[in-house]
Amino acid sequence: MKPIYKKCEALFMVITEFIYSKKYVALVFLLLFTAGLASQLGNITIDTRDEGFFHDDDPALIGYNDFRERFGQDEIFIIALQPEKGLNKEFFNTLYQIHQELEASVPYIDDIKSLVNGRVVRADLDTLYVEDLVETPPQTDEEVARIKELIDHFPLYENMLVSRDRSTVSIIIKALAIKELSSDDLLAGFDQEPGQAGNDGDRYLSNSESLEITKAIQTVIKKYQGSDLKVFFTGTPAVVAELQMSIERDLSLIMPLSMLLIIFFLTLLYWRISGVVYPLLVVVLSMLATFGFMALVGIPITKSVLSFVPP
Repeated sequence: MKPIYKKCEALFMVITEFIYSKKYVALVFLLLFTAGLASQLGNITIDTRDEGFFHDDDPALIGYNDFRERFGQDEIFIIALQPEKGLNKEFFNTLYQIHQELEASVPYIDDIKSLVNGRVVRADLDTLYVEDLVETPPQTDEEVARIKELIDHFPLYENMLVSRDRSTVSIIIKALAIKELSSDDLLAGFDQEPGQAGNDGDRYLSNSESLEITKAIQTVIKKYQGSDLKVFFTGTPAVVAELQMSIERDLSLIMPLSMLLIIFFLTLLYWRISGVVYPLLVVVLSMLATFGFMALVGIPITKSVLSFVPP
């Protein structure tokens, strides 16, 4: 170990002497190099999905993508509605409007389930009919009573689309597991194994697209939130999107505060401008270069990366 230690020490001495002898050239090169990397900061991305912990060629991720292609995904958005006056005519009309508006305005949707399109299966002689529970908004109390009777008749609704005490109704939104390919990409990777296409990462919903879905849903349900109707929103993709938004907010706040704390303590330690500027310059240039390099090579900010960001 001693010869290796001596070799490393000698190498650092040579590098230090060279940089010191060419200090102005080294300083200009450092600033230009950092500026070049910093110019890529606009391309940096945030990925708070669990998939962000794996490389694209990781066998676990390939297997997971293969599963999604074959069976879809079970990550869902859930909207819970609590009407103050129970399941009356006004609530069913509101539920119908929310369901229709979600279908029309939320992107990347695979399926929406609620009492509106809950399946009602009935037989008439030798014919089997499958209908929606609420094909049109009920206009009379008799129609509401018929809908409630059907809800009580089909046990699969309970604790899935409506709570046992009938105080809460849910809307379940399932996003696409794989985005629809354009006509130019229909034959791309045709001969490759599932989960191993050349650009698989673009086929699955990204953080930004989960965020787009979340914002679209929040825009719809915000219009119906009121004293007579409580609205709750959750689901794994929604949590991931909210985590990304919180990271963006925290970074915009933590970074300036961190710089102020560094300046404050450096001032207490050295009581001179050079003692503040030089260490701060090293920290700022290092962070700009690090995040710029991440953006350049396509490394997103993940939950694990954030644990290494200085407080």
